Amino acid sequence: MISVNSMSPLEMYQHDVASSGFVYDPKQEQVIHYAQILYQELLKNELSQPSVWQRLKDKIGFSQPPIRGLYIWGGVGRGKTYILNMLYKSLPGSRKKRVHFHQFMQSIHEQLSKLKGQVNPLDLLAAQLASEIKILFIDEFHVQDIADAMLLAGLIKPLFENEIILVTTSNIPPKELYKDGLQRKKFLPAIAQIGAHTIEIELVAGIDYRLSETSNAHNQAESKLKKIIEQEGIKEKHYDRHLAINNRLIVTIAANSSLAWFDFDEICNTTRSTADYLKIAEIYPKVAVSSIPIFNEVNENAALRFIHMIDAFYDFGVEFYYTAEISPEKLYQGRLHSFPFQRTSSRLIEMANLADKNTGLELDDSDDLERQVR
Repeated sequence: MISVNSMSPLEMYQHDVASSGFVYDPKQEQVIHYAQILYQELLKNELSQPSVWQRLKDKIGFSQPPIRGLYIWGGVGRGKTYILNMLYKSLPGSRKKRVHFHQFMQSIHEQLSKLKGQVNPLDLLAAQLASEIKILFIDEFHVQDIADAMLLAGLIKPLFENEIILVTTSNIPPKELYKDGLQRKKFLPAIAQIGAHTIEIELVAGIDYRLSETSNAHNQAESKLKKIIEQEGIKEKHYDRHLAINNRLIVTIAANSSLAWFDFDEICNTTRSTADYLKIAEIYPKVAVSSIPIFNEVNENAALRFIHMIDAFYDFGVEFYYTAEISPEKLYQGRLHSFPFQRTSSRLIEMANLADKNTGLELDDSDDLERQVR
């Protein structure tokens, strides 16, 4: 699975540090050392031949303890995803999988539907996954609804029993997962399993690097949107198209093969799901959304859909263009989703910076935003 023909996480970080425009962060480096240790453990485990003594111990049941993965948590924009991606990229081979939490849960639900009538379907699912991969990378691990909580409560243990190594990021520590959720006691064993099979590391709060790269993009939103529409060759025939997304129609302002342009009310004020946003992200490399409103107590449901939409687009690397009434930091003024929306506003700023660069509106052509932003 693993070879030594690639840079290690620490080598990748040192390479970025040596690059112009990269902001060194000692707190990030501390966490990267944990990724480096895991990387070296995996190399040693894969490349070393077991000794006679080790084979004897394995035969009589005295095997080595399993390798523990990583649970990296901390505030938005600190570089958690950057570190997870470095470790993922440093491990060549196919026995690894990197997904966003929404993607992971969607795939679990889909696979379970194919195992109806089977005894212990979650055990079967875990065994099937273990036959394909050794390391599972999940970005933005969080549990909000009871359906996901109960599913994970039955899946986490067999995943670890099948010796899958988990590397994940989150905004909260494991002990706060599904906090105050319905029937949370049933989820507590899953938290204990995560604690036993991963090393919990807090990436201490500091500067949000995405916020530090804020430009005046929100003031340029209209001209930027107009420019991308022209660049992508949107013609009269492309306007008012109806797209079939997961067997349901959604109306666009315009759409062609590379760009889908939606009105906010159509994409977030209707009964859309995370699965819809993931499907759009799979199909369209560029997405535009017009007239994003200020979020408050009146439109909390739309705010939650918007959070899920941005997560899906961000994870798929979709180029996102939008117009809004106000800057990303001030978009959410409600109460229910203030914590997750911190991540959303930070990602909007990052995506706006990248959109600036791709449309030729960036403030400094020499900036390497991927390294600066992480």
